[in-house]
Amino acid sequence: MYDQAWWDIVGCILGTMGRHLIEQDARGLADDARRLSEITQELGRMPTMTSPHSDPQTLVDVLSFEKGWEQPLVDLLTHLVVEVGELCDAYLSTYTKHPRRVGRERGDVADELGDVAFLVLRICNETGYSFDKLVEDTANKVRERKYE
Repeated sequence: MYDQAWWDIVGCILGTMGRHLIEQDARGLADDARRLSEITQELGRMPTMTSPHSDPQTLVDVLSFEKGWEQPLVDLLTHLVVEVGELCDAYLSTYTKHPRRVGRERGDVADELGDVAFLVLRICNETGYSFDKLVEDTANKVRERKYE
């Protein structure tokens, strides 16, 4: 159905795409290795999820790296909205007369709150913000507000 010239063109395109993807992967791996090296230098050791001295933002960063999670920021924000909805559902079904979703347990509020916190930390890592600094800045804004 297709002549050899067509297949040659397809092969050339696929080969170029493949080389480009391999180069991107190599750059991505180099970036990942550089980030892990930075984290290791900051902590003075290889970070682990069980390390009692690691801050939550670093732990989330390390876990995201270990799992190979790479998502666009818009996907993380959308996922955050979903998790906040699940937190609301868990709260309503646990502490109000709102009908409980099938399979939901009372302890789910803490689980959902943990999911929200985890995603907020991932978003901080993706955007380069320090969670501690954001909380400190927000606390200062709240202190300065006048409430009537």
